[in-house]
Amino acid sequence: VREMMRDASVEANTATYTALIDCCSRVRDVDRAFEVLVEMMSEGVKPNTATFTSLIDCAGKAGELERAFELLNHMRQQGIEPNAATYTALIDCCGKAQQVERAFDVLIHMRQRGVEPDTITYTSLIDASAKAGRLDQAFEVREMMRDASVEANTATYTALIDCCSRVRDVDRAFEVLVEMMSEGVK
Repeated sequence: VREMMRDASVEANTATYTALIDCCSRVRDVDRAFEVLVEMMSEGVKPNTATFTSLIDCAGKAGELERAFELLNHMRQQGIEPNAATYTALIDCCGKAQQVERAFDVLIHMRQRGVEPDTITYTSLIDASAKAGRLDQAFEVREMMRDASVEANTATYTALIDCCSRVRDVDRAFEVLVEMMSEGVK
């Protein structure tokens, strides 16, 4: 990477390296993503929250949940604080691994650290619940959203409908659709 950038007279910075890591994440090439991180640090370019969030996402897509948790610990050791997107990526990793209890542990942990979940975080929890076939838990998350005054979006309702589908509860899926329409979500 360094040689290609030098040949093109491009100066590498955190955003450039993070974009490369994100590219590796999209193709699930976790080893290459970590090579980029090592090179980045050897060049004296410091990773930031977005860098680690991309790495966590990459580890999750590659099915390496423990590596994703190690990254969270590593970033904090570096003095880099995770944000809602970081925790959401970790929740998504847990969902992909069908470890829904760990996903909810991440939610608890993020709140303890003063990071408030957003619509995307809650939707990831609903999706994790859906992947585990836990319909009631998915609807509990929707209630948590209401309690926190966090609005649901199309993705939230789609995740709820998907969860209903996975457990073959067609009537409840239609109830979700009616709620979505009554809330004016398109």
